[in-house]
Amino acid sequence: MFEFGRKLQVEDDEEEEPSRIRISPEGNSLMIGDQECRQGDCIYMAPTTFDQAAGIAQDTSAVQVPEYAAKGRYHKGGGNAGLRAWCIARISQLTAAKGVGKQAKQNKVLVKRFWRPEDISWDLAYKTSFEEIYADAGPDLQVSLDDIVGTCTVLQDTSIQQPGRNEFICQQVYNAKDGSFKRLSDMANGNQSSTTEAGQAADAKGKGKTAATEASAKGKASAVQANGKGKTTAAVTELPSSGAVSGARQEKRDIDDGIALATMDIFAGCGGLSEGLHQAGAAFSRWAIEYEGPAAEAFRLNHPGATVYHANCNVILAAAMQKAGQRDQCQACPEAWEEAGSMPPGMRESLPAPGQVDFLCGGPPCQGYSGMNRFNKGNWSMVQNSMVMAYLSFADFYRPRYFLLENVRNFVSHNKSFTFRLTLRTLIDMGYQVRFGVLNAGNYGVSQSRKRTFIWAAAPGNYLPSWPALLHIFRSPQLNISLPGGIQYCAVPQQEGAPLRAVAVRDVIADLPPISNGSAAEEMQYSGPAVSAFQKRIRASASVLKDHICKEMNELNLERCRCIPKGVPGADWRVLQEIVAADPSREKYKGQLLVPWCLPNTADRHNGWRGLFGRLDWRGHFPTSVTDPQPMGKVGQVFHPDQDRIVSVRECARAQ
Repeated sequence: MFEFGRKLQVEDDEEEEPSRIRISPEGNSLMIGDQECRQGDCIYMAPTTFDQAAGIAQDTSAVQVPEYAAKGRYHKGGGNAGLRAWCIARISQLTAAKGVGKQAKQNKVLVKRFWRPEDISWDLAYKTSFEEIYADAGPDLQVSLDDIVGTCTVLQDTSIQQPGRNEFICQQVYNAKDGSFKRLSDMANGNQSSTTEAGQAADAKGKGKTAATEASAKGKASAVQANGKGKTTAAVTELPSSGAVSGARQEKRDIDDGIALATMDIFAGCGGLSEGLHQAGAAFSRWAIEYEGPAAEAFRLNHPGATVYHANCNVILAAAMQKAGQRDQCQACPEAWEEAGSMPPGMRESLPAPGQVDFLCGGPPCQGYSGMNRFNKGNWSMVQNSMVMAYLSFADFYRPRYFLLENVRNFVSHNKSFTFRLTLRTLIDMGYQVRFGVLNAGNYGVSQSRKRTFIWAAAPGNYLPSWPALLHIFRSPQLNISLPGGIQYCAVPQQEGAPLRAVAVRDVIADLPPISNGSAAEEMQYSGPAVSAFQKRIRASASVLKDHICKEMNELNLERCRCIPKGVPGADWRVLQEIVAADPSREKYKGQLLVPWCLPNTADRHNGWRGLFGRLDWRGHFPTSVTDPQPMGKVGQVFHPDQDRIVSVRECARAQ
């Protein structure tokens, strides 16, 4: 089996595309770029490849949205509607064309398709893992070379807890004609008993695992025979176990390969950025600087091996430069020197020296650059903006091997891109290689539209990392960066499809117990088990639910919230207008306007105030999370899908 890195693309020469995916002259292998695939290997295909196949399940649960929401391409929070992950198939037969030119169309590829849970029903998708798929009980299908995207691995063994990237688990066969499921192991043993959708989900968690593993160990192959006329209707060949592929990957996870970089996290917060780098094996947090006391304490708890400095970063830099004998090269205000001079000796001694910091990472305060901040021209915002220069000063002093800056999407365009261009120029003048781009967290497993600017820098002689390939489908407009000369740059080119479906609101918060407006109980018990793969991963072994609390709305806003219908994605403040139009007696609620005066009177200048007083969509995603969710705020879609309240702190945390 072969690993698939990213969708194959030819950016400059469209005529090269046909040669990127081709069948060998002998007809015994398929070349996808420089990867060779043979019969029995698994491949990704375009999302619409099997739409015309007989018996395909069609989603009949089309979501009805209000007329005003239907006028746009998609309603707020529902931008992923219609997006689908790549199809998955197993190569059954390859036949090479004879001759050249137009005869090349005679290339023949027969495949056995796999069903994803969301192909069958959204309820099944909610209950199963993103990597679980089902073999098709139908006949092989002929596909076009143009539909092939890349390679992947499908395993039958579930002895590994979490499949790796581009790895999928298949233990069952799905029959689209009657909606039944059969275990691959049962079919290998001649057992034709079937299960229902609900039953198969339970089998996958229980006895199906053992049976599949045993069948895989015996190396059996099976075929579903006969429709009574002696014809083979399907051939379901047994899939490989985790074997060498997964075993080698698991072994690599358990061994410290020594490449984790000694990292300093500035503007560290509670340590989210450091945690991600740590989980990726790229970094080991040695030092962190955080100005806010509670956040600094949280970092200590999350990263017990790190030295955490609860102080102003300018003070820390002044003290570090003074310790290194470079005070004359440091320009700092008198207050910074005073605080640096009063620093406890032990704290000063723990400061790293140049050459000790391999990796510098941080997200300078973003409030001054954020479009969510209506007061980003104020004095405090200006002070916060200057922290970027302080961060670059750390890079200049420590000269780490790697540097990473994270900030909001508007960082690239704020003040006519002056700060953005100055940052790039400064790093380049230091001699760094630089790469920049805008990524959306939704493409990497978060149920939220959260676009962020990233700037990578690597010292000479070090490899400058590429951006990670997209993992989940997610509609991500506005990721382009405008460059001089009218050039539009995109860090990760957008593509049709991705390895996995998008993470939905239901995946993230549907297991949380119901609460009421203004609920303030900081601890409570879960009301039931975790259901979705996301919930199982995020809850882990936790038995107590914390911070499932929400803001208390006043009577008027609570009444407005009650008026917003449930199960109607896209419904927002304009529902209030419809209510008043239908019943003028409801124009006021206890003497106050039901429809906020400013909304209809300024809607033409603010995109209709789309989403204000809106509910989350169970099958959609969260808007960009903000510190203070308000129904009249810039992100006004803050109501729970089914409950009359604002989203809780815990729900917002899960959205992150």
